[in-house]
Amino acid sequence: MPTLWPPRATFENVRPGDTFPILIKFVPPSLSQASDSLNPQSLIAVYVSELLQKGLPSQKVKASLAAEVQLIGQFTTQDILTLTGTITAKDPQQKSVAYTIEVATQENQIVARAQGQVTF
Repeated sequence: MPTLWPPRATFENVRPGDTFPILIKFVPPSLSQASDSLNPQSLIAVYVSELLQKGLPSQKVKASLAAEVQLIGQFTTQDILTLTGTITAKDPQQKSVAYTIEVATQENQIVARAQGQVTF
């Protein structure tokens, strides 16, 4: 399936099975400190938003509801995270697409999943 690219991504040409570009992120050292503003859940949500904006028009991503992020494993500040995502459904009536994003460590251990919807 094609990889999404914002200048070309319109509702008409996005299809289930299309993939987002791969995003690789380092976990910041500040995550290990007690902080209300930077916790694992919010960090993954920021990374998911970044990945969505690399595959879909950013104005559509910013206007859509936040992704539902589920942490399913642990990661540390020494980990390198890889985010991969796929368009899972397309709703012509709502003019929206659904997606699933997985977050894995350098050992290919899935540590989070995100799901959501972007309306065009």
